Amino acid sequence: MPKNLKATLDKSSSAYAVAGDRSLLRRMNLLALLERIMDGPQTITQLADSTGLSRTAVDAIIDDLVPLGWAVVIDPEPRIGAGRPARAFRFRAEVGCVVGLDIGPHKIEVQISDLAGRALFETRTEVDESLGAAERLSVAVALVHSALAGAGVSLGKVWITAVGTPGVVQGGVVQHILEMVGWQGLDLASALEDALGCYVVVENDVNLAVLAEHWLGVAKEATSVVYVLVGNRTGASIMTGGQLFRGFAGGAGELGALPELGWLHSQENLSGVVVDGRELNRAEIFQSAVEGAPPAVDAVDRFSNAIATGVAAYVLALDPEVVVVGGGVSAAGKIFLEPLERHVWERTITRPEIRLSTLADRSVTLGAVRLALDVVQGRLAAAVTGGSAFPAPSAELVRATAK
Repeated sequence: MPKNLKATLDKSSSAYAVAGDRSLLRRMNLLALLERIMDGPQTITQLADSTGLSRTAVDAIIDDLVPLGWAVVIDPEPRIGAGRPARAFRFRAEVGCVVGLDIGPHKIEVQISDLAGRALFETRTEVDESLGAAERLSVAVALVHSALAGAGVSLGKVWITAVGTPGVVQGGVVQHILEMVGWQGLDLASALEDALGCYVVVENDVNLAVLAEHWLGVAKEATSVVYVLVGNRTGASIMTGGQLFRGFAGGAGELGALPELGWLHSQENLSGVVVDGRELNRAEIFQSAVEGAPPAVDAVDRFSNAIATGVAAYVLALDPEVVVVGGGVSAAGKIFLEPLERHVWERTITRPEIRLSTLADRSVTLGAVRLALDVVQGRLAAAVTGGSAFPAPSAELVRATAK
């Protein structure tokens, strides 16, 4: 279910002003039914059961949603020897789409999704970390066009593109980043808007990862989450009350910048590990640790201890329900998780559950899709509660709603 659809109704009552004959209760019922059919096709009976509304009330609301283009009737398949099956209704998710884009030091990834969040097409390409800003942007734009072609949709159907990138992001401008050449101070939102011709929002990649975990990952039911990215670099993001916490200038969660935490050099613990006369790479170190090779076991323990100091700092400061560890290390499984838990809990008062991400390296792209959907659903909520027809994918309308 879209998590922020009802929340947008509370942001500004003036944004949802409707004719006097539409009560607040009526508007909330419209939203309730819209949420249900966004989850998948529903019959009148199913909608009544899930919302607590009467069948008569559901019928009346559906009579509004279908002519306005919000819902589509699914004619039932005929059955022999039984009564006529009930009609179902679905959300018109196919009338528009969103783009989730992950632009990182080593890869660029795109997912095209419909307005219900279903993936239509996804693709990625590896890039060299020495690539300049102009070249990296060119690759990203070309990949978006390729993905749209693969999805069979035109750029004119894109409501919004959401982008994840390393660095602190302020107003679409990337700050405080060392990994990507020419990225410091880049107005990424404006550059991509000019190139793609649609509204663009930009967010820190680790911030998007926690949105993905809350949407599709191992933190679905949690409202207080710390997400720790452990890969070529280590960073973190924070969710409180089910919402991303960015801080005043977008820099919340950047504790890893403190040298005292040890995150800046934690990867050094996985260097120079020799087993049977051969130096191992990171994947081989974890595998050798599983097999019980002492040098590998010791290296993983040192590495998890270095990560645990920062994790413990977050736990002591925020007392989260769940700590999610993502990035490349999440594939290591218990051989990394168990020593990490031990070293964290040695330092903390409470013991939140620590879970490894199951989204692999797709969390940033999925989080970008989730962010894009949240913005679009604000526009949809404004339109449906005002009794308007399904709005066109206007960049100006989406931008105005997002502010």
